[in-house]
Amino acid sequence: MITSSQMTERSKIVLKEINSLAAIFQQNAAATEEVAASTQEMNAATEEVLASTDAMAGMAEELKSLVNQFRL
Repeated sequence: MITSSQMTERSKIVLKEINSLAAIFQQNAAATEEVAASTQEMNAATEEVLASTDAMAGMAEELKSLVNQFRL
């Protein structure tokens, strides 16, 4: 039979473990938010690179057209 003192001690242990798990869950949530923010930044950077690539392709076509005007 479990005494009241043993029950109290076990409850304290369980509460300590629950608090430890809660802290771990909070750390995981924070890390997940950081990863999400980094992913959004990478997506924005990728879109900028894509836009720059499109602009450069347009400039290359324009340059090609201008060079063709001077061919003999």
